[in-house]
Amino acid sequence: MGDRGVIECVEVNGDSIYLYTHWTASLLPQAVAAGLQRGSDRWGDESYLTRILFDTLTGLEGSTTGYGIATWCPEDAWRKVVVNHKEQTVQVFEDSNNGWVSENDPLSFAEFVEQQTALAVAELTDRLGS
Repeated sequence: MGDRGVIECVEVNGDSIYLYTHWTASLLPQAVAAGLQRGSDRWGDESYLTRILFDTLTGLEGSTTGYGIATWCPEDAWRKVVVNHKEQTVQVFEDSNNGWVSENDPLSFAEFVEQQTALAVAELTDRLGS
């Protein structure tokens, strides 16, 4: 069945590039946060940052399946993380019967990295029972 999702990278000119994953939509927010953290010195350089996000998403796997790049949003994705290069914000959406829905307002790149880091620490703490 898959765990399909997409990172929509909204370029400064308003066009979008979509980074697709067939198997890791559940982990997209963490992957985006890791890519943003890794590429923090490129936050103002959309071409480099988009590539860094894709590298982080794929883990430089180099496989012929599992990931893709498109100028359109794949229809089978259930999760979408929108990275807006112009505004330097991130927002997470899930597909519903009414289209894409988000529970949160956009966060700055720094706020998103901080949020995902805090969530990861909380999850680890819960798993360790501390």
